[in-house]
Amino acid sequence: MIRNDRTILSRLALIACLAATALAPAAADARSFTVGQAVAVQTFDPHGTTETNTLGVIMNVYEALVRRNREMRIEPGLATAWQLVEPTRWRFTLRQGVVFQDGTPLTIADVVFSLQRAQAETSDARPAVRSIERIEQIDDNTFDIVTRAPNPVLLAEICNFYIMNKAWSEAHQATSPYTPTRRAGTENFATRHANGTGPYRLVSYEAGQQVKLERHARWWDHATNDLTEVTFAPIGSDATRLAALLSGDVDLINPIPEQAAAQVSANPAFRVVRGARPAVMFLGINQSGDHPFADLRVRQAMFAAIDGVALRRVVMRGSAQQAGSMIPEGVEGFAPEMDRHPAPDLAAARRLMQEAGYAQGFDVALNCTNDQYPQDEAVCTALAPMLARIGIRMTAQPESRSRFFPRITGGDTRFYLMAWYAPTFDAHHILWNTLQTKGGGNGSWNATGWSNAEFDALVGRIGVEMDPATRRGLIAEANRIERENMVYLPLYQLTLAWGARAGVDVVLRPDNRLDLRFVSVR
Repeated sequence: MIRNDRTILSRLALIACLAATALAPAAADARSFTVGQAVAVQTFDPHGTTETNTLGVIMNVYEALVRRNREMRIEPGLATAWQLVEPTRWRFTLRQGVVFQDGTPLTIADVVFSLQRAQAETSDARPAVRSIERIEQIDDNTFDIVTRAPNPVLLAEICNFYIMNKAWSEAHQATSPYTPTRRAGTENFATRHANGTGPYRLVSYEAGQQVKLERHARWWDHATNDLTEVTFAPIGSDATRLAALLSGDVDLINPIPEQAAAQVSANPAFRVVRGARPAVMFLGINQSGDHPFADLRVRQAMFAAIDGVALRRVVMRGSAQQAGSMIPEGVEGFAPEMDRHPAPDLAAARRLMQEAGYAQGFDVALNCTNDQYPQDEAVCTALAPMLARIGIRMTAQPESRSRFFPRITGGDTRFYLMAWYAPTFDAHHILWNTLQTKGGGNGSWNATGWSNAEFDALVGRIGVEMDPATRRGLIAEANRIERENMVYLPLYQLTLAWGARAGVDVVLRPDNRLDLRFVSVR
């Protein structure tokens, strides 16, 4: 949060409590709905990003073969049925009567094209289709997805595999995605235009500006609300976003500033919606080369010096949960016994630093974002005095996410603060992306330089094991190896908080995406 926002936030929250009637917005037109988001939409190419806020908008325009319901259980989407006919062959039935927003019927050819596009080198959607070798058409309504190996989480992965129209993409020279975070290729027509099958169609979008949607009149499913126009407005400033909610300019904000949440929730004209997010905020440590971080004792000392309780209660104002491993609660493979973050032990930390030969400490810079996670810059800054107690002189280097994430994927950092969220709600996504040895598509977000053959083998087995009990045992073993090596320093598990006017009912998904199917306004 910008420092100048603090006074404004407190004043706005006080006004919200003392003047509920004056500030309560008039009953909004139930046909329109406006959302204020901290993060602007990056692109409208469904294969061009994995950024949560962006996909949370795109998912209302583009659809996948399967989707999640209110309870986050997988249900039919563009496919009406599926079955595992062989260990590596899944048979799907394509939904009939579906049309894209330009009126073109959905066909299996569109599914095949979308797979090829999602697997392109310039695609950020490759994790969702990583295991798929090919799609074989059986008849006009049936096709098989053939995987390279058994995949126990295929359905969870393809929830994030969005189907595009082949003819439209070819007509507009948009057969390859543009990925902003990888800076690969150039923008194309699909970056700012869309042609999906979902409940809403894109009316207008410019990078960094608001997105306007309107209802897709020929959507195949039954609409459960009467929202015909929806606007997603980027409002980066916490104070400005809160003011927009209190004044009635927007119906919902994501997130609500934690500093004002308690006071706003006390106002009957507004409500705060909360939920846990299966994402761990952690410190990444590049252990390669001749650096103090290469010594396990240094990493252990750092973990022992960090006060997780203070981070959660003071910096995060209670809006975070304890985390002691990279696998958070809510993710398949979560192990409560390995999720403890011990209290600081400075004596033990200083002893470890001395044993490692760094009793006098060392200097290091911490890369972090200032516009991606709740209180990210504040957490980054708060870590400095904690590490200083064991001689580590840390300098916080906050920057925008547009600079930070290319730094991580490019390996241009020694020490960094970020979070990882598993869209499959499965531990394999975390292990494979952030911990497996980098190379050949594995470990794409492993900027630590850590490599362990035993661990890699376990991750490989987890990826193909179809028996749930056996698989959980493998995940536990992989988690144990990571914790013993202290590859990352988990700090806390993120939670979610949205602010809305009292007449708005929403389903707060743990992936922080707003599914407009589940919004009602009165």
